[in-house]
Amino acid sequence: MINFILAIWVLSFCFVGALLTHAVVQFTNNILKNENKNRQDTLHHSPTYSPIRPKPMPNKETGFTVRSIR
Repeated sequence: MINFILAIWVLSFCFVGALLTHAVVQFTNNILKNENKNRQDTLHHSPTYSPIRPKPMPNKETGFTVRSIR
């Protein structure tokens, strides 16, 4: 009987620990997403930001311009 109560106590302790860990991970993930969003917003509105990308240079060996597939 004592083993059964002890097993239930350990399982509930692990469950509460998993819930707390999940909450902390979600909270920090949300903070990181907000910081990244704010950084992108400030980047777009900064005076030095330029959306124009430089033209790709031709390959030295073949002479053809290689573009990366995105």
